[in-house]
Amino acid sequence: METDACPIEVVRKQLRELWAAEKQASGHPNSGAAKVAEHARAARLTTQISLGKGQIGMLDELNALAGDLVGSPAGEVLAGSLAHAEPVWIDHILGRECGKEGCGMAASVPCQSACPAHIDIPGFMALMGAGDFAGAVDLIVRDNPLPHVCGLICPAPCEDACLRNQMDEPINIRPLKAVAARISREEKTYPKPRIERPTGKKVAVIGSGPAGLTAGFYLACKGHGVTVFEAEKKPGGMLRYGIPGFRLSRDILDREIRWIREAGVEIRTEAQVSHPGPLFEAGFDAVYVAIGTQLARSLPIPGIDLPVVSSGLDFLKAVNRGENPEVSGNVVVLGGGNVAIDVAMTALRQGGRDVRMACLEQAEEMPASPDEIRAAKAEGIIIENGWGPEAIVEDGKSRTGFRIDLKACTRVFEDDGRFNPAFDPDRILALDADHVILAIGQAADLTCVMDAEEINIERGLICVDETTAATADPRVFAGGDVVSGPSIAVNAIRAGKQAAASIDHFLTGKALSGSSWAVPRTAVQPEVLASGLYVRSEPKQTVPAELPAAERTCTFDCIEQELETDAAVREVARCMRCDICIGCGLCELVCSEMGFNALEFTQTPAGRLVFSNFLGPGTSCAGCGACAAVCPTQAIQVIRDKDQVTTQFTGTPVCEQPLAPCTVCGRPHATERLKGGLSQRSVNIKGMDAVTGDICHSCARKAAAEGLRARSGRYRRSS
Repeated sequence: METDACPIEVVRKQLRELWAAEKQASGHPNSGAAKVAEHARAARLTTQISLGKGQIGMLDELNALAGDLVGSPAGEVLAGSLAHAEPVWIDHILGRECGKEGCGMAASVPCQSACPAHIDIPGFMALMGAGDFAGAVDLIVRDNPLPHVCGLICPAPCEDACLRNQMDEPINIRPLKAVAARISREEKTYPKPRIERPTGKKVAVIGSGPAGLTAGFYLACKGHGVTVFEAEKKPGGMLRYGIPGFRLSRDILDREIRWIREAGVEIRTEAQVSHPGPLFEAGFDAVYVAIGTQLARSLPIPGIDLPVVSSGLDFLKAVNRGENPEVSGNVVVLGGGNVAIDVAMTALRQGGRDVRMACLEQAEEMPASPDEIRAAKAEGIIIENGWGPEAIVEDGKSRTGFRIDLKACTRVFEDDGRFNPAFDPDRILALDADHVILAIGQAADLTCVMDAEEINIERGLICVDETTAATADPRVFAGGDVVSGPSIAVNAIRAGKQAAASIDHFLTGKALSGSSWAVPRTAVQPEVLASGLYVRSEPKQTVPAELPAAERTCTFDCIEQELETDAAVREVARCMRCDICIGCGLCELVCSEMGFNALEFTQTPAGRLVFSNFLGPGTSCAGCGACAAVCPTQAIQVIRDKDQVTTQFTGTPVCEQPLAPCTVCGRPHATERLKGGLSQRSVNIKGMDAVTGDICHSCARKAAAEGLRARSGRYRRSS
């Protein structure tokens, strides 16, 4: 047994595995074999205790089961734990968790946990499914004030974590945010920022990128006076100057920045800050440094100073400022990340004729997202994988007058993951080049804090406390790329939210916990009703169209066309609502214990259980209600309506069947499957009375009462 793991949770996992093995070995999944039922019961009781739903009488049941299973692996596991760790079992039943890993089965919502901003993803999608787009945006902006921006540019780690990956394709989560923002604006229902009473405190934010805008917004919502200082002519930081217009419309960015200003955030542009000191002299109580990584990295190779060589970051900034830098002929972009892709596609739009990328990584190793790689290739950009620059030279024989020599890269990383490229000097690729553009990384311009003695800098980044985002100067905080290094926008948004909570604590003394930047979850939203066949089989609603590659290379119009409203509503109905079903598997275990095995869960690589077989209950469910009785979150419900019973899983009807009449009173009573399956069984599951024979509960109770009265009468006469 792992010493750092909760012992009850360890036993739970072992018993579940042994039950699954016993069920598979029985060869008759619906036979209700005694051993399968006993294994299921042991796993079910242990799971309830692990969830904090245990009762003291369950120990007696488990001890009895250990005796029934004696000689089997499950019996040994159960008996051993009960004998050697009985106090731990009692503590868990009484609600005293051991505090070890896995204790309490804290089930996370995979998509929400993967989202750096911790957006309530199932909640906002459920609101969209109900047609409440304004409510969906209102839920998103509690954690991310830039929903439309992120709906277009986020790499969507939430989709990678979506449990539908175990079935077919993940929910199209990213573009749904953009749809909600677009429709609520069109309908003029976009929510107003919620502003608390003024505190009289003032905060200066240096930088108007995603981290700075986010921190400023949430601080303003707390009632603090916020002024954002931006060195450029317009706010937005790298959202405006580092991301091409064909990925993010400037109109959309401007609208979201205007909304942040509505919260009371003042943004001063062309305002260079050279040191935090004068800001405190001007009356600010705290400073947040969110200046990003605005400098491009270079390479120590011959020819790097030749006039054909330029920085990818500077190139993107020039284009986005409207300076219209001219590009012609052959362009070679060095780098394999998303910025390199953006540079290459921008160079094509600026006049490049033959645009190539050269990167150290092989195709499967490239850090750029697959969608961006696909888009670049569709536009005719050639990617030379596995090549690193050796020299840039003047070449009179070349048509362009310059060439870049690339050497074959045989390895990018060491076995331990350390970056340490290795090359084959005998394999050289020479490319003619009118332009060589470097997109190999970024660095921070720390001029504004370089002379601040109490602010520590390591490896070109500002050092902060991981929990509070505070520097060594308690009045100065920092976050985003200037702390983490170059990253995605949503990571910067999380950093801004974290800093806002910490700065609010600094200014007001309010309690701050290690996760205080994560806004508490709101009430679980109602399910979006859909049929089991739909949820199981409906294909992913892909973005309906992109601008044709042949047309878009001469324009900076957005490539991606947003989902239509009806497609978005269909897409949210595919959600399996992991915020309601916590993946405990209790319903599956009790169904097996009852002998029906109508429910089937799949274990993901991350170890979480997910209900995946939406069609299985249609042929096996008996409508007994045992699953609903043990479900701790009401994810599964068995609904009796007149002469029909419907089993629903997170709003999806998975089985509908008629109720047979009671042979005594004639009222709808039980399904044929339930009557046949339980006629010879006696079960004792809290919240679910056993149904036996052909008469209903009411008639059975009356018959029992009459029997008691008859026996009582005979006793009185005989006495």
